[in-house]
Formats: sequence, structure tokens, C-alpha cells
Amino acid sequence: MWIFLDDAFYSIVEKKKGDRHLLVRARFKGDIERHFPHAEVKEIPGTDYRFRADVDRLEVVAMVNAYAFNIDYPNFKDQVVKKSNDPFRFVRVDAYSDVWEVMYKEQHNTRLMEETGYELDEYGNWVRADGSSDDSN
Repeated sequence: MWIFLDDAFYSIVEKKKGDRHLLVRARFKGDIERHFPHAEVKEIPGTDYRFRADVDRLEVVAMVNAYAFNIDYPNFKDQVVKKSNDPFRFVRVDAYSDVWEVMYKEQHNTRLMEETGYELDEYGNWVRADGSSDDSN
């Protein structure tokens, strides 16, 4: 699961089926410690997520629940910039804006799919959703 917070970004996965701990991964220094202050964060340079920690599943649930409950802003990206305690806030909002733009484009693509009966294949090509050919010979 990816979680975009106004002062942290996480990729959270279950390493071992049924484990009571989840692997919380982050790309920015301090993100894990900010919301999981008791976590033992490991820095592993050269990996896709440089910072990692095993965190009790219930602690992850409590953090997400509290964060959602306390939302008090009308615009997420504006809130990211306002986080004066986040030294990476401008880098973060730039990255989040890129994600927003990609997802906005995909919203448009899904509307086209609904209206035309076409879909994107695994190579990014538009094909008929029903598998029929466009050949008119």
C-alpha cells in the first residue's frame, strides 16, 4: 500500500504471510521516525526504498486512523507546502504533483475506455476491449 501524507510517503507491505509486523518503507530520511518514533529504521543505500522498518501492524493502523481522523485542510498539496517541520516539503510537493498529473491523465484514459470500448494493453497500445479486430477488409 502506498500512503501519501502531507509530511511522509510510505510503501507498506507484509513480508511474511500472517506476520504481525508490516514492513514500512520510505524514500526520505526522517519519514518513518516522524510517525513511528519507536521504529528501528535501517538505511539500505542502493535499494528502491532507502529506509525500512518493521512496525507492528496495530501501530500502523493506529497511525493511519489518527491521521485520517485529524484531516483539517481543504487542499492536500497546499498542506504539504505548509508543513514547516518537513525539510523536504518542496521536493515532496513536486513529486506528489507529478503523481497527481499522471493519475489525472489516467482518469481521462478511463473515461475514453468507457466511451469507446477500447482499453490499453500491457504495452500501452489502445485495443478493442472485446478483442475484435479493427480490420475492415
